[in-house]
Amino acid sequence: MAARSEALVSIPAKLDPVESVPLLCAGRTTFGALKDSFASGRDIVAIHGLGGLGHLAVQYAARLGF
Repeated sequence: MAARSEALVSIPAKLDPVESVPLLCAGRTTFGALKDSFASGRDIVAIHGLGGLGHLAVQYAARLGF
């Protein structure tokens, strides 16, 4: 496999592979978008939809303090 380093994430060995699946494509996509945004602190962010990506984005945004 060939991948850009900025698109990779480290998953701890003790984490169950089944539980870590959402952290891969969907998790990296939504987390990256939030981190690359200009939002900070207690800013309000809008998340379009609560499907496969949206429900992760809501959780990440809350943990990031948005």
